Amino acid sequence: MSFETFEKDGLIYRKITEDDIPKILAFTDIFLRRDYLVRKPELIVKIKIGEMIGVFDKKKLIAWGSMGKNKKLWNLLVHPKYRGKKIGENIVMKLKPDYIRSKMDQSTGDPTKFYEKIGYKIIQEKIGRKKNINLMIKEDLLEKN
Repeated sequence: MSFETFEKDGLIYRKITEDDIPKILAFTDIFLRRDYLVRKPELIVKIKIGEMIGVFDKKKLIAWGSMGKNKKLWNLLVHPKYRGKKIGENIVMKLKPDYIRSKMDQSTGDPTKFYEKIGYKIIQEKIGRKKNINLMIKEDLLEKN
């Protein structure tokens, strides 16, 4: 996927580069510290083989999302002060994932209702080692099968 940098509501949406890794590491350390550890080598792989979008308020990273070649959303995180402004929805619309692996017990909240609101349905519930993940599919794909 290739997309042009764009501005919406005063925010800049653009492809993540390796230069953004320190900002992502700091961001996830603050907001995902209890849920998920993101490491630099993992981000380098995601940049190279997947798609990553960052959203910036001037130079401050306020949201990011990533998707693999398999069209499965890996990550989506929006700074709490910026939630409710359709930033997460804009990222999902740009990435266009077919599938979402949604972790239900994050300290930032359960995102399942958000994904349902934007057109995804649960196809497998409470999977994973801790039974804390829902696998979701885009509704229009579900209707085709």
